[in-house]
Amino acid sequence: RRADFLALTSQLSPQGRGLVPGMTFGDDSALTDVLDHAMKRTSLSHLTAISGSHVTMMLAVVLVLTVRASVRWRAGLLMCALVALLLLVGPEASVVRAAAMATVAAIALSRGRPPQALPALATGIMVLMILDPWRSTSLGFALSVAASGALVLVVPRAVRRVPDSRVWTRRIVALVSVPLVAQLACAPIILLFSPAVSLASVPANLLVTPVVPLATGAGMLGL
Repeated sequence: RRADFLALTSQLSPQGRGLVPGMTFGDDSALTDVLDHAMKRTSLSHLTAISGSHVTMMLAVVLVLTVRASVRWRAGLLMCALVALLLLVGPEASVVRAAAMATVAAIALSRGRPPQALPALATGIMVLMILDPWRSTSLGFALSVAASGALVLVVPRAVRRVPDSRVWTRRIVALVSVPLVAQLACAPIILLFSPAVSLASVPANLLVTPVVPLATGAGMLGL
């Protein structure tokens, strides 16, 4: 299926040939050098890598489609969807982290408990470190954990500081704080292998945020 998808996208523009497979299942082999350099300069290279957002979108669709099913059926279908995604994209660091979190959440769901992000993240990381201690040397895994931890700890608190009556202000705070918090959390790690910080990274990520779910979702649906 991946080969068929790549064959179809090869008919697109040079930018499309690189971006569509990259945003769908992390294959950035067709990215041009110019586009790859531009994405790295603006801290947008994560768009062509499989991340937790793929897992989140897929699980959200499964939960919506199974809203009338029993709790145990929903948890079982979540696990089946996770396995299918891992078989499709491979054991990428961020996907493994997100899958571990989702597994803990699915277990909590099957036991009738409300899933909680921070315990799920901590449990997932602990299990992965026990199973594969060498994963701690992976920069991709470190970036994924740092960004996820910062988003879980900081963004909800920032949103809660805005009164409930100011709905649009809360939405704007949530929209701005996600790329800003993620960038600040990842910056110390990024500096280890790239001694520069782009001032355009946060505005660039803010601009692409509304269209990423649409592009990735459409690509996964097409695949």
